[in-house]
Amino acid sequence: MNKIAIITDSTNDLYANERGACPNLFVVPMLITYNDERQFRDGVDKDAVELTRDLDEFRPKTSSPLGEDFVLTYNKLLEEGYTHVIGVFLSGGISGTYKSAISYAEFFADKGIETRVLNSKGVSMVMGHTVRVLSKKALEGMPFEELVQLGQDMLDRTSVYFAVESLKYLIRGGRIPKVEGTLGEMLDIKPIIGVTDDGTLHNVAKVRGRKRSIKKVAEMFAQDARAAKVENIFVVHGQRAEDAAYLKDLLEEQYPGVEVQVHELSALLTCHTGPGTIGAVIFWE
Repeated sequence: MNKIAIITDSTNDLYANERGACPNLFVVPMLITYNDERQFRDGVDKDAVELTRDLDEFRPKTSSPLGEDFVLTYNKLLEEGYTHVIGVFLSGGISGTYKSAISYAEFFADKGIETRVLNSKGVSMVMGHTVRVLSKKALEGMPFEELVQLGQDMLDRTSVYFAVESLKYLIRGGRIPKVEGTLGEMLDIKPIIGVTDDGTLHNVAKVRGRKRSIKKVAEMFAQDARAAKVENIFVVHGQRAEDAAYLKDLLEEQYPGVEVQVHELSALLTCHTGPGTIGAVIFWE
């Protein structure tokens, strides 16, 4: 009989108790490197609150998980008797983690574990909600091929938009030219960032002011919806609970009857966009 595990990386944004309720879910931590060459594993050695305190002093960078963490995870799967794995990782258009996961999947195939790695083409709860559902369905006995199909179907039915509070960190990371970004800061211009069909991040709109930017996030989903109905909504934020509550209210008004869950962003995304990032993930029916 197949024993099926689900693996993901630390940008999934599930809370610890949610991960704990999924005994067949395994998380491989992303890597954070400070400018003094210290390294930390996202969500293990460093959380988003700690990272935020260090952003300006140590200017952290991020990278794919260490190879040894992939190996440790797969060795644990072997020890626990897992025969099949479904991997859902940060979009291949954003990170090299997806390709790394494929490499380790191929290596451990010779050791008796069959793995399918799905390209989430997304971030945050795109991954988190998908792996949580797959974990539950696997425990209920859904066959491996059906799980793979379900996972890909879920990932193909998502939209993601978010707004940043400050352009400072996008400028620092080279994602916005310095002159353009500095002028934008002076004019209080806030970019709205979306995840495109190829899984990359793009500036899809610009507005002035924080409150307007949060409203614009909600509006972008309305433009995206076409004739589709909403299945699940997740608001995500970087240590801005009040702003998250405001966006939650907007989306609940926009989609009456649909529960909106709120989650905090991982340390890794905070590293790139800074504290105050707020957005949402919608799964369409």
